[in-house]
Amino acid sequence: FSGDIPGDFFSKMGSLRKIWFSRNKFSGKIPDSLAGLKYLLELHLENNEFTGPIPILSQANLATINFSNNKLQGLIPQSLSKFGSNPFQGNPDLCGNQIGRECKAVASGEKSEGSGSTKWIIIGLVVVLLLVAILFKSKRKDDQFEKLEKESLDEAVKVHLNKRSMSTRTSMRSSRKGRSRSGSDMGDLVVVNDEKGIFGMPDLMKAAAEVLGNGGLGSAYKAVLGNGVSVVVKRLRETNKFNKESFDAEIRRLARIRHRNILQPLAYHY
Repeated sequence: FSGDIPGDFFSKMGSLRKIWFSRNKFSGKIPDSLAGLKYLLELHLENNEFTGPIPILSQANLATINFSNNKLQGLIPQSLSKFGSNPFQGNPDLCGNQIGRECKAVASGEKSEGSGSTKWIIIGLVVVLLLVAILFKSKRKDDQFEKLEKESLDEAVKVHLNKRSMSTRTSMRSSRKGRSRSGSDMGDLVVVNDEKGIFGMPDLMKAAAEVLGNGGLGSAYKAVLGNGVSVVVKRLRETNKFNKESFDAEIRRLARIRHRNILQPLAYHY
């Protein structure tokens, strides 16, 4: 293999443990994205034509490395001192305590670059900690809001039956009274978004449907209602892990999500 490897090439390969690219003709800089592989155990890049500095690799589990016989330059990162000198042989422009070669004119530049990297790492950690603190605080506020102002689940829901211009009003309270002997709730849908119109459980039961697929949570169907509107119905397998109040709160939270790649929830049934 030959040519440059993009700097972000490994950014989406977080589970990589061993990389052996030795004895090729790779050129250009060693990708900085290697530093983000936290499970990396072995890295062999020897006998290529890599140039530029060696990225700072600080993975605690990194066991073997080999950068020998390339065209690498600059200061060898201090984090790689434990590997001795052999992994860096054959790179005349490398310097550092590991190979007993003092850095000359580039020493100040390399040093400032290392301190600059450290500074940005510290700033990044501070930002991450602040974000975690903000998210934790907002989560606590959400939890308190749900406890103090739980939405009424007994509010009326309009139901439009198929193409007939007939509407009725039903409530979750009346549906609780209509439980079957098996204990399942035979109530209607709870509408959380009426952008596609108002429809009820009878509309879904009479709709033409096809299976879209099966996943870890359950099956998904495409249903075409009597008025021509197509909807996706997701039937969950493990809803008994939630009590009704928790399920309602979770679905209403999902209904507030707005994203171009997520279908907007319209209604739900427990």
